[in-house]
Parts: sequence; structure tokens; C-alpha cells
Amino acid sequence: MKLDQYFTPTWAAEMLVKRHFPALVPGDVVAEPSCGDGRFLMAIPENVDAYGVEIDPDMASLAVANSGREVIVGCLLYTSPSPR
Repeated sequence: MKLDQYFTPTWAAEMLVKRHFPALVPGDVVAEPSCGDGRFLMAIPENVDAYGVEIDPDMASLAVANSGREVIVGCLLYTSPSPR
């Protein structure tokens, strides 16, 4: 299977989270639907719960290593988070 992957630069992920999600607080949950290597997950404040979904298992492992967040391996259309 060929995956066309395009990664958001770290600076852009940080800027987008800061500009468009400044009101994130503990208790909020963020889902990153195609997290790649975890750049948006890394930009989410540590005190806010976040998880990613990634179809590429190698990228999912990298996202976990980079962000320390839970990443579900699978297709976004057919995946749901495990109950907490």
C-alpha cells in the first residue's frame, strides 16, 4: 500500500495550536486524526489529554516516542479510542 505522507513542520504545528486552540485546559481531550510522527501531539499542552490515530505503524511508533501520547494504529474511518 502506498501512503502519500506530508508532515507538518514543528513550527507550524506549534503556531496553529497556539493561535487556534489557546483555550485548551485540563479536562479537554484532543484527537489528532492522522498524527504522523506526532508533531501536533507534541504541540498540545502536556496538561491536556490528547491521542492520535495513524495508519502507518512505523509513524505511530515514532509519534508515541516523540510525544509520549497514546496513538491508535489504524484507519481513522474504522478506528475508535479505547474506553478510559
